[in-house]
Amino acid sequence: AGAAHAQTIPNAGLGRHEARLQAFEEALRRAQLVLDRRYVVKQKEGDRIDGADAVRSLLSLGRRRDFPTAFVTYNTLMASGAVREFGREGWGVPGDVSVASADFSPVATDSLPRITAAGSNPEKLGEAAARLVLEGGHAPDAGFNDVMLPAQLFIGDTTGPAQA
Repeated sequence: AGAAHAQTIPNAGLGRHEARLQAFEEALRRAQLVLDRRYVVKQKEGDRIDGADAVRSLLSLGRRRDFPTAFVTYNTLMASGAVREFGREGWGVPGDVSVASADFSPVATDSLPRITAAGSNPEKLGEAAARLVLEGGHAPDAGFNDVMLPAQLFIGDTTGPAQA
């Protein structure tokens, strides 16, 4: 049940990145969708070129019937690179394929096309970090703090209905 999706992961092997991929996969399961791991690309970094490289590595599979209709990248830089590479190869975004980012940064709203993105506001994250530093204890054995910030969804120009 469900369509194929894909995700690009930078810094493969880092625990937090693998945890994000697992959370993404679980969210798809709850929506009765399945992540096809043939379309998961793990990159060393998380920049525009890595998003473009990820797309290039997948395009040989582009004519498959199960080729994903949507890609979720680790961050907006990768999404921007992926969108540009799809365009260079003649794919319409979002006409042929949608691209979204699993983090929200000004790149989402400042680039053209605007990138669909979901995540915490980076300015609010910076404020929370500053509060921890300024208000936190200075004991060398102090533990870590978990901070939860609300996520927001920004619908940009890079997502739309899947092709029939």
